[in-house]
Amino acid sequence: MRRASGDCGDCGAGASACLLSSRRQAKAPAPQRGRSICLLGLAIAFAPLRAATLGASAAYPHLHPKHVALECGECHSLEPDKADLHEMPGHATCTGCHNLAADAVKRPEDFCGECHNSIDASKEHPALYDFPKQHIDHDFGVLFSHVDHRNAGTATRCESPGAAGISQCADCHEPAQKPGKKLEASHTSCFACHCESPRGYTEARKNLNPSRNDCAVCHVAHEATLTSFADVKRFLHGDHVFDTRPRRKDAGPVSHDPDVLCVECHRTAFESRRLSDIRQPDAATCRSCHTGKVGLPDTLSADDLSPLERRQ
Repeated sequence: MRRASGDCGDCGAGASACLLSSRRQAKAPAPQRGRSICLLGLAIAFAPLRAATLGASAAYPHLHPKHVALECGECHSLEPDKADLHEMPGHATCTGCHNLAADAVKRPEDFCGECHNSIDASKEHPALYDFPKQHIDHDFGVLFSHVDHRNAGTATRCESPGAAGISQCADCHEPAQKPGKKLEASHTSCFACHCESPRGYTEARKNLNPSRNDCAVCHVAHEATLTSFADVKRFLHGDHVFDTRPRRKDAGPVSHDPDVLCVECHRTAFESRRLSDIRQPDAATCRSCHTGKVGLPDTLSADDLSPLERRQ
């Protein structure tokens, strides 16, 4: 999109000074258009915003009807050799639709604050939040089916395709010696299968096997309420890889499914068609193994289990 002339970063004096100057130049007679008047107005108009970080609770409204109508690529551009976006869209993206100066003066907190953490932003010091900006509300993220991804198998992988007809948990969730198995907020894992030209890709089937350029297949703007998970102290997935439970001879054959332990605790994830279907294992699941009996792990303290019990 074309960059509008008079952009707030052009003069380098700072967005706040630029905007107040524009406002006063539109209203004041010529003798009063000096910088001192502008800065005085700046101190009065923006003083409340200096007390706290600008835009701490502001979030870009993807769900706005006009924003939903936009293609992802109109604001975001993913370079061919990169897996993720790490930069905010520039002012030129916004000025294609918005009057930057007017919106910044009328609602600096929720307009400028979508990207900037200070009104003292300038061309040299843009004062930008990290991208993507972390906030409580989610516009994406629920429409992910573990069932579909498990059934996809590994034959369509762009990198090191396999012959397996069923995917395994560890294909995406590698056990690690740290709490949690949540994937990093990154396309890296996704692009192992959803690359530039996935195996068997056709335009007609892109909803089933999208390429890295079919952003809107996954990034569908919708109200998303994700499940929050408790922080369980001293828990490591790497300590739960092997089944040490004693078995009775009449219990039947031992399962060699590599996901058998994952599913015992995370059945809601295994069966989920939306991320909002997933629930954290409850305290009873932990107690079923942590009995302190011979061959089984020690019992867990109330301090360990209390985060799970509070969510029941």
